This record gives sequence, C-alpha cells and structure tokens, in this order.
Amino acid sequence: MKLVTILLLLCVHTADLTPPECKGAKDQVVFCATGNSLKIPSPAAGYTWQFGTPDGVLPSELTPDDTTKDLKGSLEAKHTGVYLAVKTTELTDKFTIIVDAVECTKDVQCQVGTGSSIKLNSNIDGAKWEFESLALPTSGEPPKFTDQKKALGLFDVKAAQSGTYKAEPTGGGTAVEFPVVVSDKTRVSTATVKKGVGCVATLECEVTGDAQKIKWTKDGTDLTLEGKTLTVDTGDAGTGTYACKVLGYHGGAPVTSATFRYTYAGE
Repeated sequence: MKLVTILLLLCVHTADLTPPECKGAKDQVVFCATGNSLKIPSPAAGYTWQFGTPDGVLPSELTPDDTTKDLKGSLEAKHTGVYLAVKTTELTDKFTIIVDAVECTKDVQCQVGTGSSIKLNSNIDGAKWEFESLALPTSGEPPKFTDQKKALGLFDVKAAQSGTYKAEPTGGGTAVEFPVVVSDKTRVSTATVKKGVGCVATLECEVTGDAQKIKWTKDGTDLTLEGKTLTVDTGDAGTGTYACKVLGYHGGAPVTSATFRYTYAGE
C-alpha cells in the first residue's frame, strides 16, 4: 500500500512539473507565458525554421524535433516574434508567438513601454479591427490576430502605435475601443526594501526602472496597501518579514525584492 501511495505521489509531482504547452497556429498570433513549452507543428517535410525574417536565425533555446521537425523549447519573453516555416521564397508559413503580453482593458487607457507586447481581447467573433479609423492590414505582415480575430496582438510596439484600436462586429453592433499609450518607460530590473527615515515607522521600495504599481507582502501574505512607501504597524504587530512586488509597463511577472526583516522598536 505504501509503495502504491509513493508511486501516485511521484506521478502527481511529475504532472505538476510539466510546463503548459503553447501551440503555434498558422497565420495567427498565440499568447504564451514565460516557462510555457512551445510547440509549432511543422507544415510538412522540406521546411526549415527561421525567426523574424526568411534568413533569421532561431533562438538557441528553440530547436526543431529530430523526427517531427516541430519547433520546440521553453519560452521566455525574448522569444516573442514571428516564426517562419520556409520551403521556397514563394511558400512560407507564418506563426506569431507573443510571450508575457500586457493585456489591455477596453475603454481604459493602457500604458506600456516602448518595445512591449500587447493583447487586446474584444471577445467578438470575426471582429473588424481599426486603428485610428484605418483598417488594420491582414496580410503582408506578421500575423496579429487570434482565431476568428477575437483578439489583436502586437509586439515591439513603438510610440507611433499609440492611439485608439477599435473592434466591431462585421454585421454591425456595439464596438469596443482600446486606448493605448506607448511611452519611453524603462523595464523594471531590480527592487530593494530599505527602512525609511523620519519619526514614522516606514519601509521604502527602491526600484530600478519605471514602476507602474508596487505591492507589499508581510510574512508571505499580500497586503492591501500599495505604493512606494509602506507605513508599518506600531508595536509587535509591525514586526515581520516584508517584501515589495513591482509591476512594470512591459508585462510579465512582477519583480520581487529580497525579504527585509523589520523589528518594531517602541519608545
């Protein structure tokens, strides 16, 4: 009985360690997260894989399977881009993979940094997409829509792509709009907690890069207060281990500081 239990536990833990698969789709954009396992099916025999351009080199972490020739590997944000299955100059299949996109909300200004990736989800089947009243191109560029054009995905965005994106049903109906602002925000690289100065017991989160939002934890539990400075409770209630979590403008997981042990010292 013990042996069966151990085997079952091993199976459960093995399943937990298997990263989610992110499968590419021809002529579509697919959104993935860091750590996902990429799989782009090879169209057929005789194709070669390229990244970005017909002569672009694949990232070293992503390689074709020896047997199936499917493109595989563990994904990071740097793997965002268009993947080309090339057979001849006239025959090329395109697959756009976007890792850790910033998901924008309709009717709410979406602020992102230059070079970011964005996801605009309209939830409209067969949506007609426009940017600043101009129709978005559907060919001659990297794929930018999910299946049925429900969502729009763009990567390496520039300031010129700031503006309002609109999706509306092809047969008429209520349109949704996504105001996007692309600005020169730097990526968050580090976060450090230090003790504040002055009479009030405070902690400060020092950030390298531009922070969009700063949250705090105490003893591993999320606190409701947000901001660069945290006022610590007085008395024994303030004693504990703190960390700050910083969300930047470029998507991906928050950058979390090392823990800081604070002991309240009363008068």
